[in-house]
Amino acid sequence: MAGGGNTSATITSSGTKSTAIDLTNATLAGYILPAAFTGTGMTFEVCDTATGTFTPHAAASVTVAQGKAYAFPAEVMAFPWVKLVSGSTEAAARAIVIVRKR
Repeated sequence: MAGGGNTSATITSSGTKSTAIDLTNATLAGYILPAAFTGTGMTFEVCDTATGTFTPHAAASVTVAQGKAYAFPAEVMAFPWVKLVSGSTEAAARAIVIVRKR
């Protein structure tokens, strides 16, 4: 369901960037970090297509903690596609729950 419902994004082991997240029809969205999440900061990369070149968002960054839930910043919601970028390399693959609301 593009832009609505729950899905997940994955940051691979030894990686910092998630798979692309479709926010095309979402009016609100958030993410829930796993209990084993390593990073303490989250930034975002945005794009106008799923397979285009993702660009760092200049104004959006969040301090995060393991096992907590966060809303996507309003600045990020202006774009149809986003990637989460952990401030630290993840020691193992991390599945992040993405919640999207139309």
